[in-house]
Amino acid sequence: LRSRYFIFVSTTIDDVLRSLGAGTLISKHGIIVIMAICELPFTFIHRLEGLTAINAIATALIFFSLVAVVVVSVTHLREFGVHEDVTSFQPSTLYLFIGSALFALEGMAI
Repeated sequence: LRSRYFIFVSTTIDDVLRSLGAGTLISKHGIIVIMAICELPFTFIHRLEGLTAINAIATALIFFSLVAVVVVSVTHLREFGVHEDVTSFQPSTLYLFIGSALFALEGMAI
């Protein structure tokens, strides 16, 4: 089960690097090795209380990331408005939307 996580994240990072034009900078295997080295020290923590500070930092980073996405989106909407190709909610495509969201949640990179 853990190997799927490494494959998903390394594939996603590889896709991001390729889209930025740095695709040959590091291989997927290299990304997996770097991830394993970064996560190795956490295996020595025997009590979850040791992860409290890291959890708080991660939660704060997620919160600030969500705020940044909302601010950038609102700024873009205020500046440029809604794109002409955007349509309003259509009940007939609700199940297609739910299926696409679940598929994306499962990890398209795998």
